[in-house]
Amino acid sequence: MEKKFKILSKTECYSGYLKLHLYSLDYEGFSGNWLHNVPREVVENGVAVVVLPYDPVRNCVVVTEQFRIGALAAGRDPWVLGFVAGMMSPEETQEDVARREGEEEIGCPFRRLVRIGAFMPSPGTSSELVHVYVGEADSSAVGEICGVAHEQEDIKVSVLSVSVALERFAKGDFISAGSVIAMQWFAGHHEQLGREWRAQQDLNLRPQA
Repeated sequence: MEKKFKILSKTECYSGYLKLHLYSLDYEGFSGNWLHNVPREVVENGVAVVVLPYDPVRNCVVVTEQFRIGALAAGRDPWVLGFVAGMMSPEETQEDVARREGEEEIGCPFRRLVRIGAFMPSPGTSSELVHVYVGEADSSAVGEICGVAHEQEDIKVSVLSVSVALERFAKGDFISAGSVIAMQWFAGHHEQLGREWRAQQDLNLRPQA
């Protein structure tokens, strides 16, 4: 049965890189009774794309490390291991964001992209929707320190063998939700994906008749 709701008001409490809104709403409960004038604060920060860079020829992945204020506020090590990620602007597609961020954050464009899925990290307090991909990358072409200077990005880029990346994942070294979800998928699919991408590369390298 379709549940019903009514937004009574939406008040902007803060507007910066993120926006914070206070909603007041009525909605129908599971018992059929209505809850009235329910206040809910929501951080509205748009749509993001995360890409795990995978080199099927060298059987390795490219990881990033950068300072994350959320980890600091949570009492964790603020230099967080992860993958290429960025926010999507209204005129961009998910693939546009993936390719742009690949060049900005690891200095290397993605040849191909495979979509893993999408998730909401914290739907109780945030509107953020994250799309997750694995991208084919040439690990020999990545930079060492990357990022957009005017955005004050400072990103360390490293190349890990697949086995080492999976070991670090098992140890809990990846803590951001997008990276964890990407690694969970990658752990079960990288062998087949690697075979497919290598076969396609071999096909492209064959001389034309």
